[in-house]
Amino acid sequence: MDVVLSTPAFILSALGFSMSFWLALEVAGAFVGRRRRKFDARTRTIAVIVPAHNEAGVIKNCLQSITGQLKARDRVIVVADNCTDSTCDVARAAGAECLERENQNQRGKGFALQFGIDHLASDPPGTVVFIDADCVVKEGALETLAAAAEQSEAPVQALYLMTAQSSADIDEARNSASAVAVFAWAFINKVRMRGLDRLFGVTRLTGSGIAMPWRVASASSFGSSEIVEDLAMTVDFVKRGLAPRLVEGAVVTSEFPISQQERIRQTARWEHGSRRLAKRNTIQNLFSSLSAGNFKLFALTMDMLAPPLVMFFIYLFAVASFAGIAAIAGNAAPLIVAVCAIVIAFLAVFAGWLGFGREIIGLRDIGGLFSFAFSKIGVYGKAGRESAKTWTPTRMDDGIDRPSDGSN
Repeated sequence: MDVVLSTPAFILSALGFSMSFWLALEVAGAFVGRRRRKFDARTRTIAVIVPAHNEAGVIKNCLQSITGQLKARDRVIVVADNCTDSTCDVARAAGAECLERENQNQRGKGFALQFGIDHLASDPPGTVVFIDADCVVKEGALETLAAAAEQSEAPVQALYLMTAQSSADIDEARNSASAVAVFAWAFINKVRMRGLDRLFGVTRLTGSGIAMPWRVASASSFGSSEIVEDLAMTVDFVKRGLAPRLVEGAVVTSEFPISQQERIRQTARWEHGSRRLAKRNTIQNLFSSLSAGNFKLFALTMDMLAPPLVMFFIYLFAVASFAGIAAIAGNAAPLIVAVCAIVIAFLAVFAGWLGFGREIIGLRDIGGLFSFAFSKIGVYGKAGRESAKTWTPTRMDDGIDRPSDGSN
């Protein structure tokens, strides 16, 4: 009985420990001192592709933040993908080109990106930039990002952060939960990705604020129904020797939806999609990275193995509970490993907050931890899993009336 319980308990505990150790390593890497890279002024033209699916309520702010940073011969192209609202009208009024794509059999952001790339082939730019329609590009970010892509001759990723919408109609508990959500996002995109980039010279592509030379974009295939197309692209680029780098001096922001339902849908899309991709490819990528000596692929695979914080701690405590049963049966080793994993993960998150999160979440927001964790029931439940299967607008609380098409 002891062996029957202790063997799987030890394997699960060891897996949790390895993920906690890697998490702590990334956080430690975020504190590694390194001067921010400076880039010479870009010399190539850029084309900004903005994929949009029913984004009429938010795309104007996005385009205004882009057009003010463009130079002569630069372009901004909106791909209105299977839209049923006035996205194209708003885009054209804001000074952008707008391509209307209709294909109900190929729905997804990846197909929209590929449509934009194909359109550019007849008059290609020097650099391509991808910005989501609900994002705002901070002043100077476009220039910095394009220059980084041009001079590295590889994909680069801006620092993509979320903010919380403030409203007098939102109670304090929900504001605190929003602050926790903003920190959880920053913990991945700022703390972990900074550490990954500084230690191993690679970062994840995080969906918006991506730039790459035209020769890289034109030789890549973006058209797929993969929900986490950015993560799939990252793996592909690293395998091709084009590891993306983080450009911290270029910042792109978006807002979490006020609606709890829309926030759950947004979070579910990323969390379930990333876990599905990790489950499909982790073992293969680990073997490939070790056999080919591709340490950047190994680092990226280990990073993908560690799930989002709430899911991770649920796993760790579940394993500790199972290991506790094994300890009662006579083998305490798995429990010791599981407890060490929990302590390491907690210290890593605390260090991340201490170094990078105190301006986001304070002691008064501690109560929001419980609301944030409770909201994950919707993310990990059946509704969350179903909503993660299709590309839907990130924000649906903008007052725009949209007909139901079965995907929203």
